[in-house]
Amino acid sequence: MTFIMSVLEILLQHLLIFLKNQKNFADKYISLKSKVLKIELAEFNQPIILVFSEKNIDVLNYWHDLVDCTINTNLSTLLTLSDSKYLMQLIKEGDDEIIKQLISLIQIIEWDIAEILSLFLGDIAAEFITSILRLITSNLTNQLNFLRARIMIAITDEWHIAPSMQELASFYQEIHEVHLVAEQLLTYITKLENRI
Repeated sequence: MTFIMSVLEILLQHLLIFLKNQKNFADKYISLKSKVLKIELAEFNQPIILVFSEKNIDVLNYWHDLVDCTINTNLSTLLTLSDSKYLMQLIKEGDDEIIKQLISLIQIIEWDIAEILSLFLGDIAAEFITSILRLITSNLTNQLNFLRARIMIAITDEWHIAPSMQELASFYQEIHEVHLVAEQLLTYITKLENRI
C-alpha cells in the first residue's frame, strides 16, 4: 500500500505541474486549497487521503483531523468519477463541492501524451514513443474487440444449445412416464408368465 501511495503522490505532483500550464487552473484549484478528501476504496484496507495545499497535493493514509469529504467506492467506479449522476451516491459524508471541483479540474486537462513526454525525453523521442503507444493501443483494442465478439458468439451458441428449464422439466416428465409404462409392461409380462 505504501508503494501505491508513493506512486500516486508522484503522479499527482506531475499532474499538478502539468495543470499549472492549463488555462483556468488557478480559478479551479483555489477552491480546493486547504481541503482534505478521503477516498475509501473497497480494494484497499486503508483509505487514501488527499490534502490539497498551496503548492502540492499530499497523499496520506492517515489523517487525525476532520476531513472535508469522504468517498466510499471501488477502483473501477472511481475511474468513471466524471459521470456526475453517480457522484452523490459515492459521497459518504461531507461537501460534494470538493469532488465537483476536483472533477472540473481534471476535465480542463487537454491530454497530449507527446507533450507530457517531451518535457522529460525531448520532442523526437516523445513522438516516437507516442506513435508506438498508439500502435500498441490500436492492436490491443482490435484484439479485445475480437475476443469479446468470440466470447459473445460462444455464449449465444451455448445458450441456443443448452435446454431451458421448461424443456428439462418436460424431458424428465417424459422419462418418468416411460419408466411407469415400462413398470406396467413388466408387471403385465410377469402376470402372463404366471398364467402359463
